[in-house]
Amino acid sequence: MNLPAKLYKYRGMNGGAEKYVERTVLYNEIYMAPSRTFNDPFDLLPVFSFEGTVEEQIKDYIRLHEKFSFQYSGDLRELAKRDVEARLSPEAIKQTEAAMSAAHRALVADVTGVYCVTTKPDNLLMWAHYADNHKGICLEFRGSIALTVGTPMKVQYSETRTPIEMYRKQSNALELALCTKSSNWEYEDEWRIIRPEYEGGPGTATFPPFELTGIIIGAMADPETVELVKKWAAARMEPLTLRKAALNTRKYALDLLPLA
Repeated sequence: MNLPAKLYKYRGMNGGAEKYVERTVLYNEIYMAPSRTFNDPFDLLPVFSFEGTVEEQIKDYIRLHEKFSFQYSGDLRELAKRDVEARLSPEAIKQTEAAMSAAHRALVADVTGVYCVTTKPDNLLMWAHYADNHKGICLEFRGSIALTVGTPMKVQYSETRTPIEMYRKQSNALELALCTKSSNWEYEDEWRIIRPEYEGGPGTATFPPFELTGIIIGAMADPETVELVKKWAAARMEPLTLRKAALNTRKYALDLLPLA
């Protein structure tokens, strides 16, 4: 996977949020969030499908039985056939799919840490939604930060919720589980840094100081925010490129200019 040269994180600077931004700028910390804190209720909540032919289900039953070394002295295929036939009804399948979705939420979504970033530092909607209506800031990282704190994955966007087929191999199953969102979010061009539970899950992660390369100040930021960012930059050992967003005079766009 080719990582972008730069990745960006929009942040507000009011209501105490500036304290957390300071931890990133001065102490090289970011927060890997669980999906329950996200603003999209579909996040990390894939659809599972347990539909399949009897033969597909029998083969999967036997595979799992052998993988986990269950002891059974009788005809394993006959046992598998009886069990599969008992849960082939539409109602049974529906209940299984609902249970799997709930289990995923409990066992994966809430214990997986995610840091959401983007390739776009000048998106009007993202400045409005994630940086306090252009009053906040946007952190600029090297793309390589993704490899220092977790596993990078590019978010894919879709009009429909493609199921994870439990009885058939899918090369994109992990992508469907962790990094597929509605096309309504496509403007974000999101990348995710994933940290599963066995690597630390949700919580604070530290990165090498050189991975943070700059800060962009919002077009509507107040003078106090500008001065605070300057103070942070002066206190760092690693240099930062400081820029300020300005409203373009000809287009509905932002110009990212060097901070005077």
